[in-house]
Amino acid sequence: MGSNNPSFRFGGDGNAPSVWGRTQELASRQFTSGSALPQHLGHSGARDSPIVISPSQSPEPTNNNNIFSFRVPDRQEDWPMEWRGDGKGKGKETQEGGAGTGRSLAEKLAEQGGGDTSNWSEGGILFTAIPTTDPPRIHFSDPLGKYRNLSQASGRAFEEAPEPKTLLQLHGGGACAPQETYSSWALLRQLAIVAVGHDNFTLTPPIARVPGDYVNAAPYVFVYHSGREGDVQKLESHAVWAQKAGAFYTLPYEHDSVPEYIGSFQGFTGPKEVPLLAAFRMAVVSGSLKTLTLTLAKTNRAHEKKTADEILVMVHNNIRIKILPTSGDNGQEKPTVALYCTSPSNNMKAWVAWRDAWRRTRIDTEWYLSGEWVPDHTCLGCHGNDHPTGLCPFMALDGWLGPVSRDLYKAVNEKREEKEQTFKPQQRPPAQTSGQGRFGQHSGDNYKPGQSSNQGRFGQRSNGRK
Repeated sequence: MGSNNPSFRFGGDGNAPSVWGRTQELASRQFTSGSALPQHLGHSGARDSPIVISPSQSPEPTNNNNIFSFRVPDRQEDWPMEWRGDGKGKGKETQEGGAGTGRSLAEKLAEQGGGDTSNWSEGGILFTAIPTTDPPRIHFSDPLGKYRNLSQASGRAFEEAPEPKTLLQLHGGGACAPQETYSSWALLRQLAIVAVGHDNFTLTPPIARVPGDYVNAAPYVFVYHSGREGDVQKLESHAVWAQKAGAFYTLPYEHDSVPEYIGSFQGFTGPKEVPLLAAFRMAVVSGSLKTLTLTLAKTNRAHEKKTADEILVMVHNNIRIKILPTSGDNGQEKPTVALYCTSPSNNMKAWVAWRDAWRRTRIDTEWYLSGEWVPDHTCLGCHGNDHPTGLCPFMALDGWLGPVSRDLYKAVNEKREEKEQTFKPQQRPPAQTSGQGRFGQHSGDNYKPGQSSNQGRFGQRSNGRK
């Protein structure tokens, strides 16, 4: 693709489709069957909303990712035409470019934004186009540190992007189609807006996937950029977000393995952090969970030389909980206890097995009622307050699971069964007189008048005692 496409803009108004238009089209198609996303979710369709071009293949994330960004002029003619997309830096290329590695960065971006393919990774660099209000920017990640002197070599004023404050992971299927990736990103953005109370942040798309042998469950990685204090705590308080594709979890940016968030429990009465933490720690060092923990630790090379006691002590001390002030269906307080712990194995398949073991675990305490696993469909976006009334904003998004709790599911099912019974013809049993069995005759020789209170199903004592 040559430079004969001057109408391409970030959010441009030319004939060629813009990156923003493409992203908006994909997100809208997934969530609202072609209509715009709801205005009350903070998604006004304005040009300052972050949009992305994400790679389909990328190296495993590392702790020393070099993330850069540079300003992109609004006009394509002003883009850095001399910098090549393959990063080899062998000199300037003509605007005609040609096929293969000879095309410039600007032309590659124009091609990816206007075509059907939305994923792009080339030369070990992971590109992300993010148009801000003024001016647009392009972020790119160099996980291997191959292009640390890129700013000096290119002759352009590259600016290092701010360090991400939080890393968000999407757990669901394996490789997603571009529109599925965009729909997951769009939903996560709406959830983050509700969690932090503002939309002044940047949510980059999958720039990498968490490594693991369980490839089909390897989650995509979303990086959350924000300079506001307290955003991390707010996001952690809304850690359990679910939709058709999976659940969202918050992790530190440096985390390059499996999630530390295990799940949530409800049912405790008058919970206090110290005794509840002791109950969770006791659960992991006893019973079947203890056996599975020691078994999974063998899959981690870091624990090869550790004894069983050392592994249990390590996992025991790593357990953390956070009590979230959620509400029940009747508006009364029904706290949710979120469980965090470093997995004994960094293998994704092993982590899934460990999480499912916690799902089957009943947390017994000495002073409080036992707590049980909260189903994954629990909506902590509205804290259980708005789903029963239908006012939860996520009910407007196609694919959101809801409702809030098992109690509400039970109430809905009871109403459904009651409605079904209304339309069924009721069959009345034949009239029975006192002292008769089911078939209207005395079913025992020891029958005595007035003995109906102690008779069983067929008119005799059901306990066999005289």
